[in-house]
Amino acid sequence: MKKKIIATTVAASLTVASFAGLPLSQKGLFEKIGFSSTAHAATLDDVAGKIQTLKSFLWEEGELASIETANTALKGLTDTSLIQPLIQDIDTTTYPIDAEGVLDLFTELTPFFDTNSTNMKEYLNKPFVRGILHQLEAASGVDLKEGEVTTDDVINYASKFQSEVFKQLESAGLESLGKLALNDRDELKKLIKQAADVVMSDTTNSFNQILQGLSITSTDIAETSVNFVTAADPDHKATYNLGVAALRYKINQTYKVIENSSSSGTYKAQFNIAGIKFPAALLKVSFEPANGNVSISYDGATGTISASSSSAGSSIGGQVTGRINLPGNALHDKLIIKQSITLSKDEDKPSSGGGGGGGGFSSTTDPAVDAVSKELDNAAAEIAKLEGTAKQEYLDKLVEKASEALAKAATLDLANKMTVTDGKAELKIDAADLAKQIQNVLDQAKLLGDKLDKLGVKTDLAAKLELKLNLGTVNAASIAVPLPKAVLSAAQTGKIDSIAIQVNGVGVALDPDAFKGDTNLAIQTKDASAAKEATDLPVASKVYEFTITVDGKNVSTFSEPIVLSLPVGDVSKFDAEKLTLAKIIGDKLEFYGGKYDAGSKQLSQQRSSFSSYTVVENNVKFDDTASVQAWAGRQIEVAAAKGIVEGRADKQFVPNETVTRAEFAKMIVNTFGLQAPNASESFDDVDASDWFQPYVASAVKHGLVNGRSEGKFEPNGKITRAEMATIAARALTSVKELAAVKDTDAALKGFVDSADINDSLKAGVALSASAGIVVGEEGDKFNPNDNSTRAQAAVVIYRLLNK
Repeated sequence: MKKKIIATTVAASLTVASFAGLPLSQKGLFEKIGFSSTAHAATLDDVAGKIQTLKSFLWEEGELASIETANTALKGLTDTSLIQPLIQDIDTTTYPIDAEGVLDLFTELTPFFDTNSTNMKEYLNKPFVRGILHQLEAASGVDLKEGEVTTDDVINYASKFQSEVFKQLESAGLESLGKLALNDRDELKKLIKQAADVVMSDTTNSFNQILQGLSITSTDIAETSVNFVTAADPDHKATYNLGVAALRYKINQTYKVIENSSSSGTYKAQFNIAGIKFPAALLKVSFEPANGNVSISYDGATGTISASSSSAGSSIGGQVTGRINLPGNALHDKLIIKQSITLSKDEDKPSSGGGGGGGGFSSTTDPAVDAVSKELDNAAAEIAKLEGTAKQEYLDKLVEKASEALAKAATLDLANKMTVTDGKAELKIDAADLAKQIQNVLDQAKLLGDKLDKLGVKTDLAAKLELKLNLGTVNAASIAVPLPKAVLSAAQTGKIDSIAIQVNGVGVALDPDAFKGDTNLAIQTKDASAAKEATDLPVASKVYEFTITVDGKNVSTFSEPIVLSLPVGDVSKFDAEKLTLAKIIGDKLEFYGGKYDAGSKQLSQQRSSFSSYTVVENNVKFDDTASVQAWAGRQIEVAAAKGIVEGRADKQFVPNETVTRAEFAKMIVNTFGLQAPNASESFDDVDASDWFQPYVASAVKHGLVNGRSEGKFEPNGKITRAEMATIAARALTSVKELAAVKDTDAALKGFVDSADINDSLKAGVALSASAGIVVGEEGDKFNPNDNSTRAQAAVVIYRLLNK
């Protein structure tokens, strides 16, 4: 495990180091575009984990080859002096270290030039690699149990490290940036060390504990990172091309079609780079292949590419391309934009005269849907050129684009329908009009679905569609949102998954099938101080009281959970992982977990009943977790903070005790807020009076648990590692919508005792293993029939929370 740790730091440092020197090496370009160091850093944000995606943006000859050359060079390094900074302080007399093996380990795990999680996991399970790991663990003096450092942990740690490096880039002065532009080794090492200082200051992180055990410092990490970059890519060709790919990727992420009209034959799209418009003088746009009936231009002031067809009654397919116009610079004529489009222009028709009146809703096609629709019309030709994995990836991308376009079409801005009277806000809508808008969204889903079907893709785009009602911001403490039966019926008929209401930063998402009459949602907002009567814990949000009535009658519990999303103020004041949804009941709180999302700045969780809710930071400490602190301490605290696990006595978690099947059923239900008040089960050994009956019943309803034999759940039986992995896998499938593993045997081959896994549990263990929820133990064994400990269960829950 230790090895993964060091590898992570090296990998993260390497990745960032490479990107740091990349675009900056094209001296003068970014100054001419107008980027500051902050803007430049933002253009490369979040690319470390997207190497495979970036490869699809290596468009021109020689670019991919340079990456493959660097990757081959990296994997073929034999000079162990490159890792000397990492192993120089190890007492090799007491703890013999295979330096060549350690070098092989680092070069294999680094995700810079190539990333393949399957190959990586297979590599980690090789006997000689396990041997290297054991050497490093022994030398560190840190006792890593349960193999808690997974591939997912490595990637997550690398992301944090990369993020910190970008912060260093953002704050770097012009002198520092100039040195980086000239590939100044010392300046690069200095920047990486500053980032490492920040990341390694987190003493609760198991990566840092191992690094400290090996006396590895931030200086060692920086030195090794630069060594790897220099040795694997001495001419910086690979890093340069990856940077260009990152630039293309970022442009593609912001590229948005704002008009594609067949009536006028006009196409318009906008893009930016980190919010900055690309100057017109530096960009040359074209339509390829050239066509005399197509004109194209670029407006640098608005960042808009415009193309138009003068050929009425026809369609013209091609690509909008953009190349950098910077003579004398290495980036001159570099292709950075490539978008397939179809320009259609209707035949001119004489005016029919007359006029029309009317009002209400008029059916339209969302521009995003229209753009995808046109792309699907031309996709068959592209599909014919592809086969195997490349073909499937292309089809998957089309489905992704269709889903994203429909999500935009299904977001309805109703802010102008809100009225405020005497401090009370209410949504005023025409039920028939809103029902028509819903039907229009469904028609667009069918349009795209039918076109995908013709391409051989079977998918129900409406099945997971969320109708979003954006009500904006209102100056009112009381908010009323009516959802007439006609609106709900339209959503039910179309099988829309949920209706999500957003107002004043508060989100409420409900299943339309759960409400059969005229429904009214009421939200009452109170200041955070209102929670102080019930708790002394730090309060991170205001207090919100939710009520729902159906046909005028109050409904206190729901047949299907409702997702509550509460806005959190300044999250920097809190430990975000320990934030939890709290239900206020008189003078006490009940904790219901949830997860904070930095993007929306909301904490979300499913609830089966309404009341007054707030968000608090819940710090729970136990006195008996020292023996598992290195690999499960943080995980236990987070799970306890969210009310998922509890101690068995005051401040006593008893981490090494076993877990019963009933206890884990409660844990998994609480993790995802799956409490179902009206759920039932038919086990002979589960009585209505048992404390665990509601949790077992809820878990049964959601397909998470089965009995051990006919009519027997065995609630007090000890849960095995394989059973726990299988229940976790069902949650991944049901809640997180992960697909089952296609090749179970391949996913399990890293475990030497996979034959000991019960056939009925193999698929579940395979999915949980591939998702990084469970890992092997000593000797490459999974030990499927061993009983799980409470600490192990907390680690599994923690990983599920973070999927």
